[in-house]
Amino acid sequence: MKFLRSPIESTRWSWEQPPLASKCPGKRAESEKHSMNFNQLTIIGFIGKNAETKQLPNGTPVTKFSVATTRSWKDDKGEWKDKTQWHTVVAYGQGFAQIASRLTKGTHVFVQGELTTREYDRTVQMPAGKKLIEHVIQQLVVELKADIIRLLDRSTSSEQANADEYNTRDEVPR
Repeated sequence: MKFLRSPIESTRWSWEQPPLASKCPGKRAESEKHSMNFNQLTIIGFIGKNAETKQLPNGTPVTKFSVATTRSWKDDKGEWKDKTQWHTVVAYGQGFAQIASRLTKGTHVFVQGELTTREYDRTVQMPAGKKLIEHVIQQLVVELKADIIRLLDRSTSSEQANADEYNTRDEVPR
């Protein structure tokens, strides 16, 4: 990295990164291993049903709820249209479990975290004549693993306002 003094203002600094050595095979592979990745999702919406908290086998509390976000636009005729998207939020740790009672249906929330996917085996019953045949299928789940949950509903006291955000990085399993 090379630091340069700005000719316009002596108090400003800018930096210049040397170009990647893409023509050198060993250097290219090394630079690809260290490429930047970023997975962060931020949503603002309304909770669809009250949060539920359960315990993992290791004792870690998991708080789960859904959030609806709505996009509005005008169609070709000038009429307003809405499209609602539902997001499943999971929050790991005691801090989120403590605020679960405040994560109720209709609450306006800001949630930020990592978009995650997982699969599980789901058993479904399919009719085959007069019998039901069980099939096991892989079910895909997309969830927002919360790092920050902020309640956006207005509160009446300043103490309450200070308690309207919970954020954790040390309690979240990786």
